[in-house]
Amino acid sequence: MADEPVLIKATFFSHTNDKDKDHDTGIYISVRSNDGSMVIADANNADNSGDDGTQYKDGSDHQFDLSLDAPGLHKNSAGFKTHLAVQWPACTILFGRHEPECRSR
Repeated sequence: MADEPVLIKATFFSHTNDKDKDHDTGIYISVRSNDGSMVIADANNADNSGDDGTQYKDGSDHQFDLSLDAPGLHKNSAGFKTHLAVQWPACTILFGRHEPECRSR
């Protein structure tokens, strides 16, 4: 019998339609177990810099690897929930099961 598959990598993929992400906007991602007790992977303030290369222009695709907090997690243990936030200098946009909302900082 073959060994059970394990987590070796987590990658964030995005496509920008008509609302670009500025270079000074951070992306925050948390992937947790279904019960919320374990962080599986995350990204904090990703693709935020003074460099225009971190701008997500309209019609563009982007990806980056998340930091793995649970490398080697077995596939049968991998039920998960994802939380994504995009932080502009003035507010944080939270994405989840509902419409995005802006929370002032």
